[in-house]
Amino acid sequence: MKTERPKPNTFIIRCLQWTTVIERTFHVDTPEEREEWTEAIQAVADRLQRQEEERMNCSPTSQIDNIGEEEMDASTTHHKR
Repeated sequence: MKTERPKPNTFIIRCLQWTTVIERTFHVDTPEEREEWTEAIQAVADRLQRQEEERMNCSPTSQIDNIGEEEMDASTTHHKR
């Protein structure tokens, strides 16, 4: 069945997967549910964006320093008797 208008409380998620835009349409029963879903989805998207930015901002030398410190910590804890 075709319809010219979406149902009430519909929301659309649009994202990029590689080079293709993917669009998904969802429908819930109440405006409150729609708001809860959109806020939760936005929170996940924001968190993933922050993680990616943090990963890109890490310098290779600081990562090497951290690895050395972890190895040093591990070696000192194993030799306790």
